[in-house]
Amino acid sequence: MPEDWKVGKLGDFIEIKRGGSPRPIQEYLAPSGLNWLKISDATAETSPYILEIKEHIKPEGLNKTVFLKKGSLVLSNSATPGIPKFLDIDTCIHDGWLYFPSSLFSNEYLFLLFNHIRKDLISLGNGSVFTNLKTDILRNFEAILPTKEVLQRFDSIVSSIFISIKHNREEIATLTTLRDALLPKLMSGEIDVSNVDISALTSTDKLSFRCRSPPKNISYRFSRYFPLGSVFCDFFIRQFVEFFAYFCTFSALFTGYNFISKHSLCCVNQIERTLQ
Repeated sequence: MPEDWKVGKLGDFIEIKRGGSPRPIQEYLAPSGLNWLKISDATAETSPYILEIKEHIKPEGLNKTVFLKKGSLVLSNSATPGIPKFLDIDTCIHDGWLYFPSSLFSNEYLFLLFNHIRKDLISLGNGSVFTNLKTDILRNFEAILPTKEVLQRFDSIVSSIFISIKHNREEIATLTTLRDALLPKLMSGEIDVSNVDISALTSTDKLSFRCRSPPKNISYRFSRYFPLGSVFCDFFIRQFVEFFAYFCTFSALFTGYNFISKHSLCCVNQIERTLQ
């Protein structure tokens, strides 16, 4: 490890706080009002972002909970602990969530760090039915603080990739809505696509049929800036593969071909340019 990097506890580098719950919660739940983030909202979402929340609480419960703005990072600490998520929507969080008002690390760094150490955190948790992740466990977990320059370099690489993942997730949500609306109509014959010009949909000036391979030694190159290089790469590769697979499956409903738009490939191109 470089001499100018620091070893300490996570609590030395980040402020860790816990959400709150108005009780009894049943008296505060409502069909509309303030968003109320539940663990099930996180487990149902495979991307790093929470885009939709199903439950709400009455505004009267605001002074008994914690309200977070869009862009905050949260970490589950009960039921299914150790799940980090970015909020893409304002919401209240109960005491089954941890949040981080201040940090020497970026949210993107923390997200990847929490993913990396999740198994270790769970093994340190306790609970007879559900594993609970106490704040002290996270505060006392050993961590490394690289120099400010290294962290800035790391953030310059990953921030644009996270933005691309978010845009891809939003596009998936749009395609899902479109699929749910069109597929029943296509299957019932209400919408007739027999006269659609397939060649126009698969024109090579708009679409690409080739799949690019990840650059060689991708984990090694990232490890120069981030000690969890292989984890970093595995995470992003999974995210992009999920999006491409979904996009191809959706497109096949209309064209009979599996294709990937050039717009979607720009994220992979960007990774390769960064690492070359």
